[in-house]
Amino acid sequence: MNPLHQAIIKRDQARVAELLAQGADTGVLSRNGRNAFEVAEFTENLPAMVLLAGPDILHTAADNLWCAAIRRGDYGLADIPPARLNDALCDALLLVDSQLWSALPETYRQPANLQTRCLKQPALVKLLPHDLIFQPEFYQPLLTELKLSHWPRPWPAALVATAIELDVNHHYYLQDGDYTPAIAQRLIASDGSLLYCIPEALRDADLCRLAMTRGYDLGAVPAAAWSDELVPLALASLARAGGGVVGRPGGWQASLSADSLARVPEPLRSYEICLNAVTSNYQALAWVPQQYRDVAMCVAALEGRELIGMQIIEILEQVPEAIRTTVEQQANFTHHIQPGEYEDWDLE
Repeated sequence: MNPLHQAIIKRDQARVAELLAQGADTGVLSRNGRNAFEVAEFTENLPAMVLLAGPDILHTAADNLWCAAIRRGDYGLADIPPARLNDALCDALLLVDSQLWSALPETYRQPANLQTRCLKQPALVKLLPHDLIFQPEFYQPLLTELKLSHWPRPWPAALVATAIELDVNHHYYLQDGDYTPAIAQRLIASDGSLLYCIPEALRDADLCRLAMTRGYDLGAVPAAAWSDELVPLALASLARAGGGVVGRPGGWQASLSADSLARVPEPLRSYEICLNAVTSNYQALAWVPQQYRDVAMCVAALEGRELIGMQIIEILEQVPEAIRTTVEQQANFTHHIQPGEYEDWDLE
C-alpha cells in the first residue's frame, strides 16, 4: 500500500504531514482508483483533507465529515465555520452527540425552528430537552405527524391524552400504565372493538356496556363486568356491521371471535353468525351448535387456510364423523408438514 494512503487510513496525521513535506505524490491511485484526497474523504479523515487541500476545505466539507471529526475529537464545535453550521448540520451533530445541544446556535434552538427540524428528522425529538418538548405548545402541532413512539418516555399524561384525542390509533403505542378512565372512554367511543386493548382493571360494567353498543367483542369483557344484557347489544352491533349476512360484498366480513361466540347463549347462535365466526377463525367451530355442523360449516373452518398437522386434527375433531371424509375432500387448504409429523392420523 502507498505509504501516504496508509498514513491517511491509520489517521496518523503527523505521518501524513511528514510525507507531504517530503514531496509524496498525492495523485497516486489506490487499488480502488482513489487518489490521496479521495482516500481521506472516503475514510472521513477531515484533518488529512485539510493537510492535502488547505483549510478552505472546512467551509465545504460534507456533514458526515464534520460529524466524524466531532465524534472522534479531531475538531470542536467552535472549529466549524459559522456559515457552515446550518440547520441540517446541527441536526446531524445532535444525532452524534446530544450533549452539544447548549452549544448550538441560538437561532437553531428556537422552538419554532426545532418543530420544523423534528418533522424533517423525527429522531431529534428524543434528544431535545424534556422541559422543551413536553410543553403543550411544542408537542401539540407535531402529534398529527409524529406518533407517540417518537417521544421519549416517560410520557406526561397530557401528552398521551392529546395524542389519543387527535388520533385514536396512538393506542398502538400505549402500555397499561398510560391508560386512564378518560382515555379508555375516548377509545371505546370511537371503536368498541378496542376494548381488548384497555387494561382489565379499567374495563368496568359501564365501559363494557358502551363497548358493546359500538362493537361485538364479548370475549374482551372481564368476568367481573359481565351481564346478560351485553349479548343483545353485541349482536345488534354485529348486525349493523353486516355480520349476520353471509357473503356480504366488499371483502371484509364482520364476525364474532371464538371467545365471543362461546359467550353467546346457544339459542342465539344463528347459523349465519356461526358461519361468519368459523370463516374468520376455525377455533369458533368448537362453539357451533351440533345441528349447524354441516359440510358447508365445517369446510369453512378449513377453507383457504395454511395449517400444520395439529391444527388440522383440532378442526377435524370438531367435525361430525359422518361427514369428516367429505369435508376433507371438499376443503381447499394447505397442509404444512412439520418434521416428524405423521399424515395418517387416527381421530377415533
